[in-house]
Amino acid sequence: MFDFIANIFKPAADLVDNLHTSEEEKLTLLNELNKIKAGIHEKTTDLMIAEAKSDHFIVAAWRPLCALTLFLLILMDGFAVITAPPQVYNLAELFLGVYSGGRSIEKVARVLKK
Repeated sequence: MFDFIANIFKPAADLVDNLHTSEEEKLTLLNELNKIKAGIHEKTTDLMIAEAKSDHFIVAAWRPLCALTLFLLILMDGFAVITAPPQVYNLAELFLGVYSGGRSIEKVARVLKK
């Protein structure tokens, strides 16, 4: 009799169990997410170091060229030569934030290369 009643409520109990995440499960998932973020950061750093060590001009200079292009677009927009869309300013803000970190890594890589 009790098995019959338990089987009636089992699908609902399984659904609640699947929808509910315990604190331990949340911590486990957060830990995995942090490991993934650390891996992405490590690979990005490795890529920047490899770019900085490159003997080819364009590989080492693509970030300064992009920053210069964004600067010129914003400057021309400021003097009403062109009308730059708001996305240019958003991209410039993002790019310059990432670029400054990349330049720091480049400088460290050059010191390590010598």
